Amino acid sequence: TSDNKFIDVQETRLSNLFVHSLVLASIFALNVVKLIPVPVLYGVFLFMGLVSLSTNQMWGRFMMFFMQPSQYPEHPYTKYVNHRKMHYYTLIQLGLFGLLYAVKSYKTISIAFPLVIAACIPIRLFVLPRIFSEDELILLDAEDKEIDAWLEDKADAGIESQEVTPTVEK
Repeated sequence: TSDNKFIDVQETRLSNLFVHSLVLASIFALNVVKLIPVPVLYGVFLFMGLVSLSTNQMWGRFMMFFMQPSQYPEHPYTKYVNHRKMHYYTLIQLGLFGLLYAVKSYKTISIAFPLVIAACIPIRLFVLPRIFSEDELILLDAEDKEIDAWLEDKADAGIESQEVTPTVEK
């Protein structure tokens, strides 16, 4: 579109065939790949990671810790979720990320890395609904289509004008 947003992505079996063919071809090209210096590969992956951070919702919410609430970007979760709840959700995510990183970093317990990832599922299904409302979890954690459906439901119900105004403590 004119505002550089994707409307739809057409996935075909042919694209999967090409991707897997290239992966297969890379196995036979290992001698050539070994010629690439490791710092160059680290630089490429670092660049790709840094460029993709701007599209990551968790990173955006983390950066909001250092912003004035009036400067928050216009997103459904900044408009309809209390800012404290949004920051609390981000802190929970950062805590789980820190736990994953800690488990991965220590060789003696790194075998438990998949268990920590698996533990995130019951945390999301059973713990977070006790802390956050269903609407808040939809806005903070759902797919874009589900958020759009929620927004349409609220617009139909006339709740569009009830934006969250954060309370300031003294």
